[in-house]
Amino acid sequence: MLVILLVVLGEVLCQAQGYEVREIFHFIDTVCFYSLNIKGEAEGLFLEAGRDFRVRNNSFKLIDCIEHHEYCVERKIKSFPSVYYHGEDKMFEYTWSFTVADFVEFGIKMQSNNTKTISTLEDFELINSFNKPFYLLFYRENDKILSEFNYVDIFSYISGFYKSSNLYFATTSSKTISKLYHLPKIQTPILYNFSPNSTTRPSLKFPFTGQNIKEFIESTRCNNNFQITQSNFYEQRKCFDGKLLGISFIDKNNKTHISQISKHKSIMITLNAYNDTKFRYGFVDLNKFPSIGKKFHVYESYSFVIRDYRENKGIVDFGERFFRDTDEIYSVYEAVWNKSDVKEFVVMKKPRTIIRLRYLLPGIAVVVGFVYKIWVKQHFQYRQEV
Repeated sequence: MLVILLVVLGEVLCQAQGYEVREIFHFIDTVCFYSLNIKGEAEGLFLEAGRDFRVRNNSFKLIDCIEHHEYCVERKIKSFPSVYYHGEDKMFEYTWSFTVADFVEFGIKMQSNNTKTISTLEDFELINSFNKPFYLLFYRENDKILSEFNYVDIFSYISGFYKSSNLYFATTSSKTISKLYHLPKIQTPILYNFSPNSTTRPSLKFPFTGQNIKEFIESTRCNNNFQITQSNFYEQRKCFDGKLLGISFIDKNNKTHISQISKHKSIMITLNAYNDTKFRYGFVDLNKFPSIGKKFHVYESYSFVIRDYRENKGIVDFGERFFRDTDEIYSVYEAVWNKSDVKEFVVMKKPRTIIRLRYLLPGIAVVVGFVYKIWVKQHFQYRQEV
């Protein structure tokens, strides 16, 4: 009886504020899409993802912020559309792409623990199948006596800060997994970063602290993941501030070759080893993600550009030029960083305003011609009347 009374009272209070009960209770383990157009394309994809059986433990709610304006203001939603995951005590912003696959994967990730325990090869292959960077903590059960604290719990706690990211975190004490990576010869515990597009496997050795685990994640998530996708763009973008970013574009209209990308990766790996972090590198497959070029203010098909994120200095276009070796690539980065003459390497990209003006001129000419014809016609009629 008391429960019924509380529910009725809650409904009265909610309706008095213009809300419905279901809109108050959905903020527990729920992915919410805040929209000004609930019939939009992205909104439809979101609802389709919510019907996937793999996210049945999550609620996917579409919120009409025109009808429930005060409600969205109360939740501090300032841009639309916006997607957030609401847990019991945390709120995570969704920065992945607006696709069914990403919505579903995000929902699965959010309803899982911060770290996954890997005990079989099937578990390992499942995480590998996401094709995302992941951090794997190897340890043996008797390793725990080496530490005064439970470093597995600390690793899980730190992982929670990256809950809504494209990064995955796992632990294992499985001998099968250890043998797969030849770990019997390596001292454990040890933390590895696996990236699907890197030739290196950065590691952090014991002893572990919350600080050095977080520093390791921060450095390797930026330096060891080179592929820029629609899903991880906003995460990667945070790594570029104050840096020079070299970007290779793979497109059917250019001749970018995998060997060129490998050369750029190699120089970045070398620089990272020396803790030289003023340069970043990434590659974009425009065949899969055609809109990403515009996010970098690249509006035509290029093989390689350098974008200066120190003070938004602009873009240097290298076209389809192939570099001989990593030394030449390093010289190019240094020349751009020091604002030296790079004419021997590159043809400078025209300012964006000039490019846009070039496309606008034909339209302006048509409008001027049309106005001129009207003026001539009216002037001729006026002279006839006179």
